[in-house]
Order: sequence, then structure tokens, then C-alpha cells
Amino acid sequence: KPVKQWSNKDVFSRMNFLYQASMMMAGKNNVLSAYYGNLCKSIGKKAVLRMQPSIKRTLCKRCSVALKPGITAKLECDDDKSMKIICERCGYKKNFVISDKYNLWVENPSAVVDSYNGVDLEKK
Repeated sequence: KPVKQWSNKDVFSRMNFLYQASMMMAGKNNVLSAYYGNLCKSIGKKAVLRMQPSIKRTLCKRCSVALKPGITAKLECDDDKSMKIICERCGYKKNFVISDKYNLWVENPSAVVDSYNGVDLEKK
């Protein structure tokens, strides 16, 4: 069986580095954290790559600062159905559904077409 090489590995590794740098600088230097977050997003857009929802949820949609509860973001729970994350830098509010029945599309097993194992892409 021929094995496909993982394309855009260098772009993914650069995005990973910038995301980690943004998370590390959050709370210490929010301007630099926002710069790294914005750079991470723009590199992904240029290469037409998508970020995982779990990573995308930790960056502010407006100012791109890394959202850390208690440091750069506030958490508010409305009833038992939704949670708000409020960015302390720009005031942007994100709403998330809290429910046992709610699943992200990415977490659905039928949504997975290919699986990545390290550097190689193996089709099953």
C-alpha cells in the first residue's frame, strides 16, 4: 500500500509554535500574545488549513489573544445551558453550549475520513 506524505507539515509546526508562544505570553504580555495568535491564524488562512475547534476556542475571535480563564478571560455560566467566555482585552463574548447531548461535528466518529499517524497519512 503506498503511503502518502503529510503535506504542509512545516506550516502546521509553525502554527503550533506560534500557538504555544501565544499561550505562554498570555497574562505576561497580552499585546505579544495577540500578535502571535493573529500570526497563527493568518498563516493557517494563507495555507488554507483549519485549526482544531479546541485550539480555536482558546483564541479570541476579535483580538486573537490567548484566552486563559482568570488571567485574560472571565467565565460566566448562564443557567445550566450555556457558558460565556469574555475577553478582558477587547470585551468580546463567546457563548458555548453546555449539554451532554451536544457534540461537535469533529468529535462525531462518522465525520472522520482519514486519520493522521505522526508524519504519514494512512488511508483505512
